[in-house]
Amino acid sequence: MFYKGFLAYYHAVDLDECASQSNSGEEGRQPRCQHLCHNYVGGYFCSCRPGYELQQDGHSCQAECSHELHTEPSGYVSSLEYPRPYPPDLRCNYSIRVERGLTLHLKFLEPFEIDDHQQVRCPYDQLQIYANGRNIGEFCGKQRPPDLDTSSSAVDLLFFADESGDSRGWKLHYTTEIIKCPQPKTLDEFTIIQDLQPQYQFRDYFIATCKQGYQLVEGNQALVSFTAVCQDDGTWHRAMPRCKSKSQCPRGPPTTAAGTWAKGERGSPDGASPPETLPCCVLGEGWRLSGP
Repeated sequence: MFYKGFLAYYHAVDLDECASQSNSGEEGRQPRCQHLCHNYVGGYFCSCRPGYELQQDGHSCQAECSHELHTEPSGYVSSLEYPRPYPPDLRCNYSIRVERGLTLHLKFLEPFEIDDHQQVRCPYDQLQIYANGRNIGEFCGKQRPPDLDTSSSAVDLLFFADESGDSRGWKLHYTTEIIKCPQPKTLDEFTIIQDLQPQYQFRDYFIATCKQGYQLVEGNQALVSFTAVCQDDGTWHRAMPRCKSKSQCPRGPPTTAAGTWAKGERGSPDGASPPETLPCCVLGEGWRLSGP
């Protein structure tokens, strides 16, 4: 009697631990990833949605929004899970930092929904907004905040939530615009702004001069020249000077704290150049500083 034996083929099939229990039929092997499950040949691993951190057990996730930094010139910032209800017990800090000379504009989107109370304003959850450390608003409820011009390149959003509630949260779109300085205006009819521009922005400058027969004066000091630069906070780094008639200057050699400018050879006794500012008039031709 002869036996032919047998021949069999086999191949290994990876078990998808991330498959649902109803499909896998392997209830004991089903992982319990709180958020996201990723299968690979021979195993799996868990991960969390943005704004959460994976805990030491490798499966559970906890909200982490204590310091979220945005540095792009425009973008979006929102509460966790938006537009689904945000998690309970939150202490979130969202920071926006853009280049000096830019100002941030904030525009909230719909829906806007933060737990509120009919009698007490924002007793449970609230969104606080700070620009350069200055509080510019505290918000809650279902009414979308107005568009905000922060006049700042640094904004912080602090979001607090207690252990209850099911509100959907908030989302904003931020954009930037270069800082502008106010149009320079002369203080008298004798001051001239050279090449006056229709608009001045960060790092722009203007030069002021006087009509013939007049002298630039800043306070009690006469100026040889005047230039003002637009700063990153939207102000000019120097105040506008005035122009006074040169005939108002006292007769005789002008004086300074360093001594008297005497007629004769140019330059002071120590070889220094004339100072940029004088009490009234710019030195006439041929004056020099003599010792006190």
